[in-house]
Amino acid sequence: MRVVLAAGGTGGHVFPAIALGEYIRDEKQGEILFIGVNGKMEANEVPKHNLPFMGVEASGFVGSISNRVKCLLQVEKNIRLIKKKLIEFKPDVVMGFGGYVSVPVLIAAKELRIPIMIHEQNSVAGLANKLLGKLSDGNVICFEHARSFFPSNKVRFLGSPRAYTLAKAPKDSNILKELGITSSLPLCLIVMGSLGSESVNAAMVDVLKHFSENKNIEIVYVTGPKHYEDMKNACGTLNDNIHLCSFVDQQRLLPHLDFMV
Repeated sequence: MRVVLAAGGTGGHVFPAIALGEYIRDEKQGEILFIGVNGKMEANEVPKHNLPFMGVEASGFVGSISNRVKCLLQVEKNIRLIKKKLIEFKPDVVMGFGGYVSVPVLIAAKELRIPIMIHEQNSVAGLANKLLGKLSDGNVICFEHARSFFPSNKVRFLGSPRAYTLAKAPKDSNILKELGITSSLPLCLIVMGSLGSESVNAAMVDVLKHFSENKNIEIVYVTGPKHYEDMKNACGTLNDNIHLCSFVDQQRLLPHLDFMV
């Protein structure tokens, strides 16, 4: 079995795709090609999992008219590049997990008459998946609410491949040492999307200060890479039961948590 996976932009798209790639490689002895965007998180994360990676230049269909024209030209160029790669790799199926990189990958596959599928991780489908879901041969969802965004005869409610990764992961105590967690207090992880949220961060400053003063719980709070320094400055000095970080490996931390938000 040969499978192409396309995902980009955020961990919500990328990590489920990586999990499926590992499962197909390890359990089904299949071959994987992961296509993402150069310079984005997938370009760093996918090679760490020993999955072949092809990077392209791409940007979202947002902003000014010139930016949108640039995006469309990139899509057209990437369709040509990806077609050549697909002809060479000869996949049995191409799967998109979201992010604008999925658009040229799945369109290229469709034009080559290769079966295409969508995996939607969220309850509300993103723009790329909404568009591609109408063209795909099948769509997998993780929440019943997402069913309404796709043709009813093409939807399967199968959940997230991340469950496979979590089930086989050994318990790793080193993550606690890396975060500086040494107490026996109840441990809570608070996390938004992998890129963080400026508005949630602003609302959480006083909350974190409150729990810092009371010290009856240990909190790992993920700010998102762009917001870490601003959040650190806004919170000021916190006690050692509050751990601010820009990003955390949730897979390694999850077995140690008492609860998470």
